[in-house]
Amino acid sequence: MIATPIQQMLERYHCQTLHDSEQALREIFQEIVLVGLWRAKFFEHAAFYGGTALRILYGLDRFSEDLDFTLLSSNPTWSWQQYGPAVSNELASYGFEATFVEKEKSTQTPIKSAFLKSPTVQELLKIGVHSSLLHGIHPNATIRIKVEIDTEPPPGYVYEQKMLAQPIPVSIKCVSEECLFAAKMRVE
Repeated sequence: MIATPIQQMLERYHCQTLHDSEQALREIFQEIVLVGLWRAKFFEHAAFYGGTALRILYGLDRFSEDLDFTLLSSNPTWSWQQYGPAVSNELASYGFEATFVEKEKSTQTPIKSAFLKSPTVQELLKIGVHSSLLHGIHPNATIRIKVEIDTEPPPGYVYEQKMLAQPIPVSIKCVSEECLFAAKMRVE
């Protein structure tokens, strides 16, 4: 029997607890989002960076919750609006239900945020978590992944292409590993 892409992705994780399964699901969602953005030509204008980029593209052994990006050149009027359908459609192609909504901010900042939301219990069942393990989760709980982009990129970043192997091989433009670590050192 041939494993589905999601089953193949789950093989990387050794889920022993419900928390392990939730983290695996969140990271699988993040990787599918990257593929959806790639299909929408997002990486022609932006690069992946931050802790999740370090984890997914460079193998850092530290789970990260959000997806962070930077535009390659300044564009204060940039919006997530055109990318939401691509992300939702990509997740749907793997059997997941999710909404992608840009956050309206009361004050203007160079960071544009959106949220990916999906029903936690429903999606955990889809990846094979036994229903007996889901008793502690509220039936209306949602997986939330914040997606942010800096519309005024800092100077000096070096960009490179890295391969995302799963769920399908795609080339992702990202901030170089050296610049990512340097940025982390400044922030933390």
